[in-house]
Amino acid sequence: KKRYKMSFGGYEYNNPGMNATYGFDPMGMGGGMDMGGGGFMDTTAPTESATKEKKGTRDRQSLLPVTIKQINQIIEEDGISKLDNVEVFNVCLIGTIVSIETHSTSIIYRISDGTGMIDCKSFIPTDGNNSKLNECQENQLVKVCGNIRTYEGVRSVMIFSINVITDWNQMTYHFLECIATHLKNTQGSSNMFQNNNMANMNMNPSNFTNKNTLINNMNEQNNPEKELRDKILQVYRTVGDENMGPDFNEVLNALTSMNVRINLGKLKVEVDYLCNEGQLYTTVDEEHYKPTEM
Repeated sequence: KKRYKMSFGGYEYNNPGMNATYGFDPMGMGGGMDMGGGGFMDTTAPTESATKEKKGTRDRQSLLPVTIKQINQIIEEDGISKLDNVEVFNVCLIGTIVSIETHSTSIIYRISDGTGMIDCKSFIPTDGNNSKLNECQENQLVKVCGNIRTYEGVRSVMIFSINVITDWNQMTYHFLECIATHLKNTQGSSNMFQNNNMANMNMNPSNFTNKNTLINNMNEQNNPEKELRDKILQVYRTVGDENMGPDFNEVLNALTSMNVRINLGKLKVEVDYLCNEGQLYTTVDEEHYKPTEM
């Protein structure tokens, strides 16, 4: 009776093609994959070129938020499109349809976002399912995603997605996203993070009072007008009748004894200022004043 041996595709036990580490070389060269955990695992670390290839694939699938002005600022170098020194593949923009040009196989939308205008081309599906294209009419706000094309120095967008926008807040958000992306690509994420922290700190209402106080203190340190008014207030707090307050002559004499040179006209100007600030008030006539705080 003839007996048959079951084949496991070259992975039989005691197979001469298997090496000491239970690897198998289909070419019979005795080496290959290591066995571990019930299967064959490639323990080779990914190479640098493989990592770059994966990153390049991921970049090609990413969408870069841009304005039309930024599209026109894209630089072409050796067949590579760059914006802010970053390679550009797919872009996303939001704008209003200015005009529509229909052809037998395609539709061209002229779109404006306030920074410029650009033609965006979409091919009509061969299956006739162009409901989304029919939704897009003139004067509507749309979001376009596609590839940048350049022909005879004129840039356009080859559309792979176009949608009508009803919430205008999306346009505001898009412009903010364009700004954030531009800052990240030109200044770096770390600098942008620091700038954001500073912006958040400055926008915190609790910092407004402290910030204004600091500015005022800095201005007051080298402000001779402020020093003069402080001395005038000091005189009004210490000189003159308790009920009426001092008159202008008494104030001038007191200031002279403090080595402060000032004439009557200047004194009246400063007194008017202090009255408007709520620090002095008149008593019996227009020459007698008292401080609101003693």
